[in-house]
Amino acid sequence: MSSVYTNLVKSVRAFRPLPYRRLSWWLSMGGVVVIGALQLAYFRANPERLFHGIPGFALTALVAVPVVYSALTHGFFGAVSIAVVGTALVDVNIFAAASTKHNIVLWTNLLLLAVLDVNGTAVAFVVERTEAAKLEAEAANLIAESAEAKFRSLFDQSRSPILLLDGSAILEGNRAAAELFAGEEGGTAVEFQGRDLPRLLAIHCPQGGPSEALSLLVESSDWEGDHTKVVTGLEIGGSVFRVILSRPEGGTLAGMTQLIFSDVTEAVSKERRAKEYASYVLQAQEAERKRISKELHDIPVQSLIHLLRELDALALSAEGAASGTENMAEAIKATRASAAEAVEELREIAQGLRPAILDDLGLVSSLSRLVSQTMNRTNGAMDIGLEVDGDERRLDTGTEVAVYRIAQESLSNIIRHSKASTVRIRVAFGPSSMTMKITDNGRGIGETVLEQSLSSSSLGLIGMFERAKLIGADLDIGPTEPYGTEVNLALNY
Repeated sequence: MSSVYTNLVKSVRAFRPLPYRRLSWWLSMGGVVVIGALQLAYFRANPERLFHGIPGFALTALVAVPVVYSALTHGFFGAVSIAVVGTALVDVNIFAAASTKHNIVLWTNLLLLAVLDVNGTAVAFVVERTEAAKLEAEAANLIAESAEAKFRSLFDQSRSPILLLDGSAILEGNRAAAELFAGEEGGTAVEFQGRDLPRLLAIHCPQGGPSEALSLLVESSDWEGDHTKVVTGLEIGGSVFRVILSRPEGGTLAGMTQLIFSDVTEAVSKERRAKEYASYVLQAQEAERKRISKELHDIPVQSLIHLLRELDALALSAEGAASGTENMAEAIKATRASAAEAVEELREIAQGLRPAILDDLGLVSSLSRLVSQTMNRTNGAMDIGLEVDGDERRLDTGTEVAVYRIAQESLSNIIRHSKASTVRIRVAFGPSSMTMKITDNGRGIGETVLEQSLSSSSLGLIGMFERAKLIGADLDIGPTEPYGTEVNLALNY
């Protein structure tokens, strides 16, 4: 009972308010007043026919007209207000004109008036409830249409291709799906709508592997209790995708499947480059060990062996006559020169492995030494300049080594590939960041060449990007106008 009362109160609260600002309501109110005036005039003119004549009942019944009109037009409160005023006017007239000998007819008129008022009010209540339900339905439709429009917008504008299937047949796809599966003639979602997905995959994807696995999942009706499946490594149009398949648990959508294609080409490429770089690091370590072993054997070791032989000769000379003192001095000088040469060769090998100046004096001094060594390697054919802006600050050891190696690899690439005659290295230290820019006037590197290099065997470039990534720096390599190449490294402290 309380729930019925609560629902009734909620319904009444949702009704339209009293329409006292509407002209039609005032006209209805005026109609009631006119009916009351006509009834009063009739009663005064025909006191004996007060309840026996037809006009008495007819005038009472006329109150239903403005009440019902107001119920249909103004709602519950509009009808109730008209009924209250009409009842008050008619009752006053009836009691004013009635005599005690007409009590039965009097109460008959009052009962008639009450029935008319109740019926009018009931009509108003039903109309109001119907109108409220209609408005609620319209609001719900608007909300549903708005939600559907938003969903449609998200569906169509999603960058990930999405397909909706019924069995293996395509029901709908978004724009990204249309672009993904478009043929030579172009494509829209309508063109592949209704097509069989396994056949579509057979056209656009390599046979076997992920493509076959995806087709089998789509055609299978039993996923063994799972509602989500994942297929990785699907190749379409030169890109690699990860496909997420999902099915509803039941209801009207049972048997339908949603496919979302996520482009993982870049992630796969990065993973492949990381594996290649790891392999390259191991190979480089072995190659470096082999090079060090060969250089130590071919140059310093041979020089030291030669030094030992000269020392042996010097010892034999010392055993001779005193007249050999002059020759001994010359031999000692030659021996010292050989020892100094061996020391210098060992220093060069150690410098190549890891410049000690980097630990002692920092990045700028190491780059300055690198510039001098590189110019010596080219016999002065390449003009290399180093500019430093801001106050130099020491970075942690790992960061300085990474920046130094990136500069070292850049200069090596310039010597091997660019045919440049001028190179400029500009290092700038700011309050919270440092940048390094290396530019040359060589033949430059195109975007296509750079992408091919990163995806093939150019492990030197891959190593530069990996070193930058390890220290949290941004590295950009590209061509400059009108010619040449520019390497930009940006690092926040």
